Amino acid sequence: MVMFIDSREKNQKIIDILNENGVLTEIKELPVADYVWNDIAIERKEINDFVASISTNHLFDQLEDIIYNLSINEARGVLAMYGNLNDLEWRYLKFFSIPIFYKHVGEILSHYPKVDFFWLENEEAFATFLSAFYHQSYTRKKPHLNFIKKTKRDDVNCLIASKHFSVAQAKRILKEYSLRQIFNLDLKDMVKIKGFGKIGVNKFIKFRGKK
Repeated sequence: MVMFIDSREKNQKIIDILNENGVLTEIKELPVADYVWNDIAIERKEINDFVASISTNHLFDQLEDIIYNLSINEARGVLAMYGNLNDLEWRYLKFFSIPIFYKHVGEILSHYPKVDFFWLENEEAFATFLSAFYHQSYTRKKPHLNFIKKTKRDDVNCLIASKHFSVAQAKRILKEYSLRQIFNLDLKDMVKIKGFGKIGVNKFIKFRGKK
């Protein structure tokens, strides 16, 4: 059983520990997650990377890609973060306080219950955890799934399926916001977008259950 590691992963130390622990690895470009084997997809975040990806909403897009794959396959998604709060760099602490950090951790736990969340001490602990996870899942004999990246077309179809967006409206709003952001936008922000009236936006906000 091969553990595929995304070619953009630059942490050779983790790969070395995996190999030392008997994990068979192969480097390749992955459309989803950083580590994939069988039906398991794991997104790795060092604590500073975690904060940076939250500030740009990139993490939520990555989680949505994993959730999308969970919905079409009997798969398992994991978000594994490692590091100590004392490791947070000053450039992030300037605009990202500790309370806000925990707020986003809580948001992830509540909004993505199907993705397991682990907070580990350091990269060595992460690599050891990953090795154990790999070996324990070896006997499950699940086929390797071809995880795929969710396309904008899928996002467009999702909005159209809500019956509150035309094709043109869906494409227009997705140029400015991710799907996750759209489902959290306030009325005042949505009505600023060309082609969106207050009545239609109000109906959508009621539909998604957000006042």
